[in-house]
Amino acid sequence: MRRIEFRKEASEYVAWMMMWGVVGLLGTRLYLNLKDWPIVGGQVWHIAHILWGGLGMLIGGLINFMFYGKRAKRISATISGLGLGLFIDEAGKFLSRDNDYFFQPAVMVMYVVFMGLFLIYKYVERHQIKSEATLLHSILEDFEDIIREDLDKGEKERLIERIEKLSKSENKTYLKVYSGLKEIVNEVEAKEVPNDNRLVQTYQSGKEWMMKKILNKRYFKATLLLFAGVYIVRWVYDAGVVMLTEKKLFDVFLGDYEYFLSVDGWFLGAKVVFDGITAIFLGLGIQAILFRKRRKALLMFEYGILVNIFLSSVFRFYFEQFAGLVDLATDVAILAYIQEMKRLG
Repeated sequence: MRRIEFRKEASEYVAWMMMWGVVGLLGTRLYLNLKDWPIVGGQVWHIAHILWGGLGMLIGGLINFMFYGKRAKRISATISGLGLGLFIDEAGKFLSRDNDYFFQPAVMVMYVVFMGLFLIYKYVERHQIKSEATLLHSILEDFEDIIREDLDKGEKERLIERIEKLSKSENKTYLKVYSGLKEIVNEVEAKEVPNDNRLVQTYQSGKEWMMKKILNKRYFKATLLLFAGVYIVRWVYDAGVVMLTEKKLFDVFLGDYEYFLSVDGWFLGAKVVFDGITAIFLGLGIQAILFRKRRKALLMFEYGILVNIFLSSVFRFYFEQFAGLVDLATDVAILAYIQEMKRLG
């Protein structure tokens, strides 16, 4: 039986589908909220948007099967992503006995699904091609840019680099293919990458301004100390209220629950524990900053935020629902900031 390997290029389409899935989900929630939760149908029919979501995923899959090329795959990922967003938005109806659209664990499940997609994306992105057959498939897919006369200099260099790997093959057929492919690519005239795109220029200018004025080494200590300090204080307060008062934290803010006698209690306990692990990493990061161990500080902060994103946030979305997006966005922004600081050295 032949070995099956991931398509290296699939990571781009997984990321694209995930992005449009989030857009579809949040766009649907926003639209329904603004329109006061309308129902499509009549006294007998109820056309739930899960059907539109399924249709979107079906159309996206058919486009992927029926058409060649990267453009078709991008369109397929877009439509499938929007369909996924519409589909998963109604998860509450199918997780609860009474078909409750606002079933509390639904948002947590949605988050876990998208987090799973993100992990798949990261795995495929880092996946190394192991077989020569898969490598050849990958190279031939990129010949679409040559056919469309859309190969730029960077893409040409990367393509030649991958073709060169075939030169080490012991398979005579692959060696013949290698010679032909190399000759074709070398004769292709690569185009210059256009640099007059205003959107790209605006992004680059904004990024450079942010790095010079805000996201630079001068402010990194203050930024991380402020973030860590606020987070640790919040965790101490949450843990204190849960452990030391009869009226539990989320009783006060989000309704009455039978804590430690139901799933809410277990979830709250898990959230406090994972928040505590995050707080410990952030505390070690603060210690490293005070002792001027910059690399260790960045590493501890990175570990803490990853625990917060992949563990704490699961239970945060259970209790806070879509309001948890604010904390998630802050975590992602700080993580990106840390990655940039690590890159600068």
